[in-house]
Amino acid sequence: MKTVKIALAVVGILAVLWVVFYEIAMGSDTDDAIYKTTIEITNTGTALTGASANISLSTPDMINAGTINSTADNCAMLTGAGGTDIPFMPGYDTNPWITFVDSISGNATLNHYLYSSGVTGGNIVYFPGDGGAEIADIELASFDFTLTWKGYLDTSAANVYLAYKGSCYYLRSTTGTITFDNGGFGSLTAAGLSFARETEITVNRTGNTEQLWIDGVLKDTDTIGTTANGGALLYICGDGGAGNEPTYMEYFELEISGVQTCYIDWEYGATFTDDSGNGNDATPVFRTTASDADLSADVISQEGLATATSPTAASADGWNMVTTTLAEPDNLFTQSATPTFGIGDIDYGELISDRADYAGQDPTNWQYIFAFSMAIAAAIFIFARTHSTRMGRRGSLLLSVVSAEVVLIVFYLWSSISGLALIPFAIIGMTMVIWKKSPAPVD
Repeated sequence: MKTVKIALAVVGILAVLWVVFYEIAMGSDTDDAIYKTTIEITNTGTALTGASANISLSTPDMINAGTINSTADNCAMLTGAGGTDIPFMPGYDTNPWITFVDSISGNATLNHYLYSSGVTGGNIVYFPGDGGAEIADIELASFDFTLTWKGYLDTSAANVYLAYKGSCYYLRSTTGTITFDNGGFGSLTAAGLSFARETEITVNRTGNTEQLWIDGVLKDTDTIGTTANGGALLYICGDGGAGNEPTYMEYFELEISGVQTCYIDWEYGATFTDDSGNGNDATPVFRTTASDADLSADVISQEGLATATSPTAASADGWNMVTTTLAEPDNLFTQSATPTFGIGDIDYGELISDRADYAGQDPTNWQYIFAFSMAIAAAIFIFARTHSTRMGRRGSLLLSVVSAEVVLIVFYLWSSISGLALIPFAIIGMTMVIWKKSPAPVD
């Protein structure tokens, strides 16, 4: 007996963990969200449940700014960081956004948080406007079928149509009763209902047996082998008129003879594409106002969540002033029979060159060091020769720069350095000529 209790306890714990992790897995992922918009919901009237508020956000502007993608589905509405997902609908084109308000006290405010860009799994639903969404003529006739509608339904409301095809068939909720009518060939009914929540309602027929299910619970069964036909269009979340819409819909699905015929859920556009691939697209009307005149929603802040990082680049991506090594002058680093102006012709020149090779260095790069060293030495020499404290004369910086430039020109003409090396001293010299002033006397 003790073993049985332990086993039951373990099963219970595993079941709880499964539910918890399942809910987490099915929720949105906002870990990589880049933007967060804080929305304040205000109720100036009495307490409300199962309501909706419209938000003045411009979807085209958000797409252009890059805060959401072009399909407006990389976002999620939450009660806070790591909080519960809230059903919502991005506004198509110039329509406002809609957010679901499960409950709010009278004369109160609460915040919803829109996370966007880098987000997946947001609970985006369809909030229908007057008439709902229109689909092509789909007949049930005497076929086997399964019709499923999932969304938020308040059974206390009167004449809420979930699916409507004129006098042929409809699925309706009215003051505590849900009915599926086959257009005069019989109906299924679930009475005495009292709830306001997200629910899944299914009607299916196999042979002559038709059944009505609510959240997986069988509510009614009857022998109804056929459904009336006609040319009327099929509407979901309404009847084509005004005021008979549910709060929101997650999806509508219809299977005929075991084959998915139509599957509709929200998408950003003037048309909801039939995901079954049969072309039974829906043309929706969107809600544009709050469900209660006392309810409003305002954007109070927008902020970035991503941490700025500096881009990385390989050293090969940098810009090189000298892109190639110029030809090495003859006998620059070796002793020649006829002495020339090279390292090899000075004392210990060959030893220096050998040590460079042993160190894995390329002596050809030394020509720049040598050239600039000579230029600087020439500049210092000229400055010293033109400077005289006794005579009250400062050294000539201009002549020093010119002498350095002359030395570099000699190396350039000798094909030892690049012409780009002449630029710095040339710029300095020209600047000094332009801004030249009379030298001050030496104290």
